[in-house]
This record gives sequence, structure tokens and C-alpha cells, in this order.
Amino acid sequence: MNDIWKELIGYLAPVFIVLSMMQSNVKKIRLLMIAGCVVFVVYGVLVEAWPVTIANLMIGSVTLFYFIRARDVEHRFSLMEASSASTELVKEFFETYKKDLLLAYPHAEHAALQKGADLLFLMKGLEPVGLFCFRKIEQETVEILIDYVVEAYRDVQTEQFLYSANEGHLAKQGFHKVIMHSEISAVKQEMKKMGFQEQEPGILTKIIS
Repeated sequence: MNDIWKELIGYLAPVFIVLSMMQSNVKKIRLLMIAGCVVFVVYGVLVEAWPVTIANLMIGSVTLFYFIRARDVEHRFSLMEASSASTELVKEFFETYKKDLLLAYPHAEHAALQKGADLLFLMKGLEPVGLFCFRKIEQETVEILIDYVVEAYRDVQTEQFLYSANEGHLAKQGFHKVIMHSEISAVKQEMKKMGFQEQEPGILTKIIS
């Protein structure tokens, strides 16, 4: 391999590191950091810079370890009814994440106050990292008003908590169909990842049992 290609590989490695520093999602940070370390290792081998190779092997291995470990402890997440939490905790959550929350759910505060609406926190240990709001509209049909997870934890598969056919909270409550109304592209994209289908513009549905 000629020197130009070696230099290009050397310049590519810090690009991944810089990109990782621009992320707020823990999963993305670690994946980009691992990619950067791999490229640095390749570069170090090519130019026989062994301190660079060894240092990035160590950093990449540690990052990979914590990435795998984080996937193994996802069971530490749980749901908690907001009604069992203090009013101040609910208010504090809204105030802390208000800007981001309202981008996805412009009527979130109104939705949370709707009569008959249920509020659930997604908990990581004792810390609330997500908020779900839904209401029953028919005997076996429920409407999702809010399905929000803070950015750092958006790699957590919330589907298993709410929408799973067997173990999901809504299926256990006897609901058969879930719908959501949204015109926000990012919201629709996330819901489609969890199996929702947009059969009509702005209306997403999923059968859960």
C-alpha cells in the first residue's frame, strides 16, 4: 500500500472520534468510538506505530466491553405508573425535557392532562428516562398520546415494554389494537420500526394480540 493511502486511513480515524464526541446517544458514541479505534489500529499496523496500535486496541476493547455489557443489562429498565410518583417528579420531567418533548409531541402537556389518560414512566433504576401516555378509546383499542424516551436512551427497545404481543403492558391490559395520530416524520419513523403501519396519512396502527 502506498503512502497516500496510509495517510488517508490515518486521517479517517480521528473523523470517527470527532463524530462520537458530537453524539448524545450512548450507543452511537460507543459504536463510533469503536470504529475509530479499529481504523487507528489498522493505521498503526501499516506504519508500524506500535504505541498507537496498542493504545487503540486497549481503548477499543474497553469500549466494546461496555457496549456489550449495556446490551446485557437492558432488563434493568422497567415501567412505573406516574400516578404512583410525586406530582413534582412529573413536573420536573416535563420541564427538563420540555423542548425536545414538544418537538415530537407538540400537545404533550395537554395530552398528559386528558381525562382518562394513563401516564407511565420508563425507569432506569430510580431515574425516569421515558414517558408514555395513552387512553382507551374503544373496548380493545388504545390511543398512544406520548411515546417519548430521552435521547441518550433511545436505543432501548421500548416495544418490549408497551407493544409486545405477549409481555407488553398494553396486551396485559386486554387491548388488541394500538393507534397513534402524528404528522411528525421522526415519530412516524420510530413507530414504524416498532411494527406500526400507516394505513392512512398521519394514522399509525398496530395489532398486538
